Amino acid sequence: MGSKKDSFTLTLPEAERRTLIDTRMLPRTVQAKFEQASGNMADITLTEREMGALLYVLESNAPFAAAKQKPRLLKIQDQVLRQLDRDLFPAGRRSKNAPVDPETVYQLKVTLVETEPEIWRRIQTLDGTLDDLHWILQAAMGWENAHLHQFMIRLTNFGDLEMLDDPLGFGSPPRDSHTTWLSEILAKRAKGFSFDYEYDFGDSWHHEIKFEAALAAEKGVQYPRCIAGQRQGPFEDCGGVWGYADLVAAIQDPQHECHEEYREWVPKTFDPDAFDLAAVNKQLSRLRVHAE
Repeated sequence: MGSKKDSFTLTLPEAERRTLIDTRMLPRTVQAKFEQASGNMADITLTEREMGALLYVLESNAPFAAAKQKPRLLKIQDQVLRQLDRDLFPAGRRSKNAPVDPETVYQLKVTLVETEPEIWRRIQTLDGTLDDLHWILQAAMGWENAHLHQFMIRLTNFGDLEMLDDPLGFGSPPRDSHTTWLSEILAKRAKGFSFDYEYDFGDSWHHEIKFEAALAAEKGVQYPRCIAGQRQGPFEDCGGVWGYADLVAAIQDPQHECHEEYREWVPKTFDPDAFDLAAVNKQLSRLRVHAE
C-alpha cells in the first residue's frame, strides 16, 4: 500500500473485491471504486475517511460472515491492518531500549478543536512516548488528568491498554501509548501532518496535534516548553466545547439567567481571553529535561 497525505492504495484480487461488494455494506463512494476496478489484480485508491469506513465494514462483518466469505474477509482485514501499520510508522519501529535522540526537538501546535476564538499552544519537546505527550498536553492545556484519553493516528487508537480494553473484543485493539515514540511517527513526516488527542470521552475534548518542525535542540534549554499560545483552557466537566462557550457567555453577561449560578464556582479572576505563558511553563517544568 502506498499513501499520500490523506489517501491509501489497496491492491486486491477480483475475488476479494467481489466479496467486499457482496457485503452490501460499503459506502456508495467505496462501492463505486470497487465496482469500477477491473482485472484480476487492481489498485484502488481510498481517502482516509473511505479507508476508515472499509475497516469498519471488515471489523463488523468478518467475525460473523458466512463460511465462504469469512476467510476472504479476514484475509483482507489482516492485509489492511498490516499495511496501515507500515503507513503509521514511516520511520520504522524502534527497540524498546533504544536511546532517545537528545539532539532533535519536535515542534507541535496543539489546537482545541471547534473553539472560537481558538484555544491553542505551541509546544517544543524532545522525543518521548505518546504517554509522555499526554502528560505534556495535560499540563499545557490546564487539564487535571481526571478522565480517560486516547490518540487517533492514521485510523489507529493509542492509549493505556488497561483503561481502553474492550471486554467484548470488537474492533481493532488499541495500541500502547507507553511504547510508541514520537520519533517513530514523526521522523519522516512532512510538516503539517496532524493527529487527534481526545480527552474526557463524555465532554469529548478533541485536540488537533499538528507537526510543525523538527529542530536542533538548544543547549541548556529545558524541554518540554511552550513558546506561544492563546486563551485560557476550559474547566473540567463543563460540557465540552459548547458547554464552555455557554459558560463564558453567561459569565460575561450580568443579565444572563445563569450568571449568578456560574459565578458561585467560577473564580472572579477568570478571564477566558487571558494566556499566561509563564504559568503554562511552570506546569511543564515538572516534566522538563535539559538538552545536553
